[in-house]
Amino acid sequence: MTSARLALDGVGPGSSIALQLDDASPRQVEDDGRPGSVLHVLIADLLHDHELPARRLTQVAVVRGPGSFTGLRVALAAGLGLDAAGQIELVGIDSLSAIAWESGLSGRFGTVLDGGFQRCFLALHERSGDDLTTVDSLRDLAPAELPVVLDELGVSELAWRGPRPDDLTLPSEPTLVDGPLALAALTLARNPEHHRPPEPLYGREPHIRPAKGVHE
Repeated sequence: MTSARLALDGVGPGSSIALQLDDASPRQVEDDGRPGSVLHVLIADLLHDHELPARRLTQVAVVRGPGSFTGLRVALAAGLGLDAAGQIELVGIDSLSAIAWESGLSGRFGTVLDGGFQRCFLALHERSGDDLTTVDSLRDLAPAELPVVLDELGVSELAWRGPRPDDLTLPSEPTLVDGPLALAALTLARNPEHHRPPEPLYGREPHIRPAKGVHE
């Protein structure tokens, strides 16, 4: 049976998907539009280009967050929809792991994602060749706390995604990772150690409240 692996990335600011058939080189496509408007179109077009019915997919990996509240939920919903079409292995991939992989850094380094609301997310990764390990799990920090924590962890190299405060002093110039993450997720999904539940990971409680008059 043909191996057909798909990865979905809607964590922002745009959307991307990647597809690999057997051991052929993977193909990644991206769009700057909002995931809710373009992600399903990207999926449909890419599957159509390869004459691949959704039921033939063997694995779908979804970048599950942290990231855009709406975008990551759109991507996860798309993954669940594809999962319903056939016997598919549906897995979540953490955003920070995908960012760490995409950075190309090796050794031990920090991975930082802008978390909005004047906060940032930090994880510690270590990479040797094709092996990536999460050494220290997700932390939710104020930017001013970041240099202190990095010093405590003994880390100087950073992979960074999103805006950086102008007054923030870092141990070294970070490697910026602002491009699509679908291909990184597709690569990481080959290793079960990176598989996470296909559920949204926000990093903190969402800043969203029910509309007035709406009750549980």
